[in-house]
Amino acid sequence: MSSTVINVGTPPPDSVPVGGVITTPKFSSAGREWVLVIDPKNYCGNVEIYLKSQFESTITVDYDISVEGSLVLTSNSRVKFPEDEMRWSNHWSDTRRRTLNNSLDDNGTLTVHVRIRPHDDDAHGDTNPDPKICSRIVSNLMKNENDADVTFDVKGKLMYAHTIVLKERAPDLVSDFCDACDKSNPVPIQDVEPEIFKAMLQHAYAHNISPTMWKDHTKEILEASGKYGFSELKSEAEALYLKSGITVDKMIDKLLYADSYNLSMLKKAAMGFIVKHGREVMASDSYDRLDESPKLRKEVMSAAFESSRKRQRDED
Repeated sequence: MSSTVINVGTPPPDSVPVGGVITTPKFSSAGREWVLVIDPKNYCGNVEIYLKSQFESTITVDYDISVEGSLVLTSNSRVKFPEDEMRWSNHWSDTRRRTLNNSLDDNGTLTVHVRIRPHDDDAHGDTNPDPKICSRIVSNLMKNENDADVTFDVKGKLMYAHTIVLKERAPDLVSDFCDACDKSNPVPIQDVEPEIFKAMLQHAYAHNISPTMWKDHTKEILEASGKYGFSELKSEAEALYLKSGITVDKMIDKLLYADSYNLSMLKKAAMGFIVKHGREVMASDSYDRLDESPKLRKEVMSAAFESSRKRQRDED
């Protein structure tokens, strides 16, 4: 995690009125552009410095900020930019203010050291390219059949891919189906429609699935991505499927579905629904379907019992 040095000398901090701030020029780190926002004289007489993103894409980073000649302001903070930066900054302003004394040099310059590292950083160091650029490059790679080293035969339709991409985006697919395969020996995929498998590959390469595909095939994508190890896509599909909501008459069906396909988010939401609506669920026409899974029935009865106890406590 390399250090970026920011010299803040104009305007002099003493010339900034109470409530005013200094914004530094943009600087680059971790493949993104940032600025520091400095409040040199806030209403409590303290100096505040916080990191602000200059991009739209999302990234979680570990970083620390220190001022030359003073204390480290924040060490090894982990923040998801840009969506959490303001929430975090307000929290810092309220609870982690530091007064900076004797931090200006003879020229009135404040020297700030910033170290930023992507949270999921590996041996590549601070290099984390802009997702839009990366998406375009990798998406173009998908179209290059000549360099592909694995072929999938999806119900008679051949699709080409690169194990270097799949090992990163769908490692289980490589280990379970492609470990001993090559381009001339297609991997048979017979239980997924070609358009669904193609969408999964597109997501693996470019993190992109069309809104129409999502709208029409959320459930198929959810099931196929779980079976073939596209874990990130599975999480996205499960979250989208969960948005369709849970009702009393459909709750048991969704719970059985979640249990069958190991959908932890959906199962958690369904069990939470039972805690709130236990009596209604147990009286529903679909409740007897739990006989298909004695283990699940026991979990539901336990949750429903907790619901009943909670209501009784609330009434008392």
